[in-house]
Amino acid sequence: MPSDIFAALNKLKKEIVEINNRQELVENREGLDDTKMSAQMFVNRELLPEANFVNYPDNKAVAEYSNLALQAVWNIAHYASRGYASAIWNQKAIVEAFQFLDENWVPKIIDEQTNQVGLALQTFLNTALDEEVLDNITIPKGVKDGIRQTLTGLQKKLEHRLKVYETHTPEHVSTAVKGIQVKRDSQAAWKQNMDETFDKVNPQMYYKYFQGPLNSDYAELEKKLEVLDGYSKLFDEAAESFRSYNEKWNKANLEKKLPPKVSASAYIFSLADENQTSQENLAKLSEVYNKPNYKILDENIGISLQRTYNTTEDMINYLKQNNLQIIEVQKQLLQEYITDSKSLFDFEKSLEQAVSSLKPVVIPEEIQSLIDNPEHSFVDDQIDSYDKLIKQIESSQAKLLEHQKLLDTKVSNFETANPIPSLETKDHLSAFEKARSDAGEKLDLKVKANKDQITTIKALLDKANAKVVDLHYEQAKQSKMGRKRILEEAGTRTKEAFKEMHENSRPREVSAKYQSQLIHQRYPAAVQTIKKQYSPQIRALEEQIGTIKAQIPSKEDGLEAIKSKSEQRKELLQTSLEELKQYQTVLEKEQGLYMPSGQVPKDRLIKNLECNDEIAAFIDGMYVNEQTAASWYGFNRTNLYNNYSHYSSLLGPSDLEADLGDVIDYISRKIDLIDQEMKIDVTVEAISPISSPQLLGEGNLWKLQEEYQGIKQEKNKLEAEVKKTEETLQSLTATMNEELNSLESRKIAIDERLTFATLEEKINTIDHGLAMVSSDSHLLAFRIEEVIQAQQKLEAISEEIDKMEHGEALKYYESVKDEITKINVDDMMNHRENFRDKSGAELQKNIGNSLKALVSNLDKLKSEENNIDKSETLSSKLKRVRDNFEALKERNVKLKNEPVGLDFAVKKLQETNAGLMTAINDSIAKHKLAALEEMLQSKYPELNGSSVRPDTKEDRDSQIREIEQFFGPLAEFKKHTNESIREKYQHISKIAQPLKEYFIPLKLDVILEETSGFIERFHSRERHGLLAEIKQFEAREGTFLNELKSSDSLEIQEKLKLIKNNENQLAVQKDILSPDSPDQSLEFFSPAPDAIPEEQPQRETGPKLETSPIESLMDKYFTDRSGVFPQYLAERAHKFWLKDFFRSFAALTFGCFGYKTDAQVRETYVNELTDVFENYKKDSSEENRLQLLDKIDIGQDQFSPRAKVGEERYNESLHSKLQDLKKSISEVPEQEVVIELQSPQMH
Repeated sequence: MPSDIFAALNKLKKEIVEINNRQELVENREGLDDTKMSAQMFVNRELLPEANFVNYPDNKAVAEYSNLALQAVWNIAHYASRGYASAIWNQKAIVEAFQFLDENWVPKIIDEQTNQVGLALQTFLNTALDEEVLDNITIPKGVKDGIRQTLTGLQKKLEHRLKVYETHTPEHVSTAVKGIQVKRDSQAAWKQNMDETFDKVNPQMYYKYFQGPLNSDYAELEKKLEVLDGYSKLFDEAAESFRSYNEKWNKANLEKKLPPKVSASAYIFSLADENQTSQENLAKLSEVYNKPNYKILDENIGISLQRTYNTTEDMINYLKQNNLQIIEVQKQLLQEYITDSKSLFDFEKSLEQAVSSLKPVVIPEEIQSLIDNPEHSFVDDQIDSYDKLIKQIESSQAKLLEHQKLLDTKVSNFETANPIPSLETKDHLSAFEKARSDAGEKLDLKVKANKDQITTIKALLDKANAKVVDLHYEQAKQSKMGRKRILEEAGTRTKEAFKEMHENSRPREVSAKYQSQLIHQRYPAAVQTIKKQYSPQIRALEEQIGTIKAQIPSKEDGLEAIKSKSEQRKELLQTSLEELKQYQTVLEKEQGLYMPSGQVPKDRLIKNLECNDEIAAFIDGMYVNEQTAASWYGFNRTNLYNNYSHYSSLLGPSDLEADLGDVIDYISRKIDLIDQEMKIDVTVEAISPISSPQLLGEGNLWKLQEEYQGIKQEKNKLEAEVKKTEETLQSLTATMNEELNSLESRKIAIDERLTFATLEEKINTIDHGLAMVSSDSHLLAFRIEEVIQAQQKLEAISEEIDKMEHGEALKYYESVKDEITKINVDDMMNHRENFRDKSGAELQKNIGNSLKALVSNLDKLKSEENNIDKSETLSSKLKRVRDNFEALKERNVKLKNEPVGLDFAVKKLQETNAGLMTAINDSIAKHKLAALEEMLQSKYPELNGSSVRPDTKEDRDSQIREIEQFFGPLAEFKKHTNESIREKYQHISKIAQPLKEYFIPLKLDVILEETSGFIERFHSRERHGLLAEIKQFEAREGTFLNELKSSDSLEIQEKLKLIKNNENQLAVQKDILSPDSPDQSLEFFSPAPDAIPEEQPQRETGPKLETSPIESLMDKYFTDRSGVFPQYLAERAHKFWLKDFFRSFAALTFGCFGYKTDAQVRETYVNELTDVFENYKKDSSEENRLQLLDKIDIGQDQFSPRAKVGEERYNESLHSKLQDLKKSISEVPEQEVVIELQSPQMH
């Protein structure tokens, strides 16, 4: 080894030439100024041939750097090997060469040439760092140490790069990758087998025995305990199996002859991972030559596998010991589980007995049947039966209520009566609590079932009681006295409800409203008065508090800021303390002349000392001196002078040593000061620093402590002031609120009184409405009941008639026909005693509307239930009202659903009565036909067409009237709806044919005489009333004559011909008598029309004669079809056809006995009035006039109008027509005078 540095440099120079294929090199600096060339991302392409190297340097760039690195190292050796002077003189060239190699001054090892250069340079560095070689260098010690430090760093860096290159040769990479992969796969297989083997005996799987809550199946737990007892044997079997596998595994590994270990890197590990892509491997490869401090690791291969094999037995023993410990713990836990499980079993059994011992109440079978089949009827509709049933239900109810008391006691004492026993494990408490809870739920189900039975029994009892009430009600309404009593009770109930509403609740509501209005009117002013009294003071205090409080946050922020600064300060001091102690140690050990800036940075030292400017300038000068002396590795004048001054100081330490001593002193004092400062708590009373104020930095803890305490005092003063002011404010506010609350309480009490009064009034109003609609419901039900009773009576009459012979039946019917006449559904349903009474339709409508209104009003009260519940009186009253309402609804629903109920009453009763009347009609018709047959056989057995006719007119008229009493009633049955009656009619008509042949010629003679009489009267000027008589004759005999047109009898045809001649003469006379009437001829042979014909245009028949006022009235009121009264009769028949229909059968059947319908009564009256008016027309004397007025009064009394005078319907009544006629008659005398003055020729 060379003994001096220059010999080592010459050796290095020669080795570089050898590396350059022994070709001498010359001084050449070309290209060495390119410091960026070494920064390229060099890679060894041979290691990853399949990769894409587009963005990486190619082989040419690698060779260029390799050659220039060779030249750079040669230049360094060449310039430095010729002595100190040459080295100093060529300092720039040497630095340039080092900087080209790399920023770390060592070459990158990227190919075999740079590897050889690196090895040569490593040899030089080893020689240069030899102590003997360093001792021969004649430079100051401080400079020598700097050189040693620099060269050592270069040596370590170069050694690492050589190691990296060696590790990443293709041969080594292949070996390392294979070894890593084999080791990985082998260990993975070993671990998989171990996991599979010992997972089967992993004691953790037995913890499932303890999962979930405790149950009472302790026998199952005892079986699990047996499994744990046999665990040790199970484990040994698994261990032996794995030992066998481990031997085979180790033998296989030895046969592979793997290296004990290999050097590896991130790139090698990446290649060993098959999941890595080519690009990912390339990224790792790019780090190999270029990443600073690239890590190389020693990866154990064979060693690792052998170590795994060797530790297997220890692992098995450890597993067994550990697992057996776990098993012992599990066995202990399981034993505790078993003990508590047995306790739970006994506990559940006792709970089950406690619940099951509470047997339900046995309900009698008869009552249970009614509960199970609620739709079935109770018993027969007998009050006694229901009373007996109610007693049974009440008995069952009493038993259920008594059982409920027992159940309630059991529920309340259930936990105390069934305490949880002591347990091995507290965690099992929840299982016992759940068992007791489950049993409690079963008990609750029994309680619920019993309560449900109580509810059901109560509903059954209510239903039975309601049925009894209904039966009493039905019983009462069968008699007039019962109905009267019910209506009186309903009336009393309505009056009481009205009285309660008007005399009690309404005055209370009015009073409460007045009080509420009064308090609400005065309340705002009273509130303002109170607030006005206190508000100014309160506002002033609030503003004062706000002003003070606004200052506190800034004080708090200031305190927090100081505390934060304090923490930051202590962190800074701690850092400074550590660094200063480090600097102190370095300086105390320092043997050189200068400040070691590498170990004691200037900026950090000054910052940590926190010294004043004078000390900082002193320290700065020391660092300037050190930097000057260190230039050119100490080969400068300053360093030579300082060394000379230091070594020539004979009397004491040199100035340089004294300066370093001063710095050490400053550091020691600062460390003491930091120790003092670190003990400072800024939140406590301030203390002053002990010494060294020149080393106190800005923001030191003493200063912060002083600031903190000052702000804290200010904050405390503000808070005390706020507290005092708030106490005053609270006291004042409490006084004001007390007065406001007192006022508010009075208002709330009055409002609550109004609420209750209003609710009471609403409930009472509903109650009154309920009473009224209940009364109406009774009225309607009773009307229907009366109609039903009348219907039943009608049925009885019909049955009696069917049983009798015709004579007896007709006599019986005569005795009951007045009762039958009174049976009119319309009249019975709509009859009014006075104007206050309601008709059936009005009752029905009123009940429907009232029920809707009650439903609406009761629904509105639902929103007020919270207030109603506050008053027991209101709650009780509302419950009673709702119960009554439900009962009324049920009664109304029942009324609607009956066959003749509310919605169908009129229609169904009418249909029923019509059927009954038809049956009676048919029965009476049969009896009448039998009577007519007897009449024919007894009175007219000999009369026929050849019989002798009476000679005188009186005898003929008498005989015609007598025979018409037979044919008239007989004709009524010609079109009868009953087929058997029509057959009977045809039979009698056939028997009566001889009589008919006698009767027709006789009547034709009378008609001929009567028409001839009309003609004679006209010619004899006896024309008074003639026109009316002719018209009446037309109406009376027209149908009879028309039916004879088709007769085959020559005698009859001859007589009809004579009558027709008279008809033609009468037609002319009618035109003369009625010049203003429509042109019409006598139509004896046409049936009377059913409707009133429209007026026809008048026909000019000659000079008009002046008509008297009486004749005008005759025409106006009595003319057939166009007169007022004939029109009235026709219109009434059209309007009241339905009502007349129910009574028509009586008129058809008993017309011969004098029975008449309403229409017939009115028609008879009009005919009688016509006769009286005819008499007045013939002789308009005062006596006849008064008779006419009396007849009008009789009609007005008999036929009262349905509408009042002045109403629209009044003008349609007969009463109105008669009133108009009366008024017209009163004006006749005056009109007669007027006519006489106008027509003197009539005298």
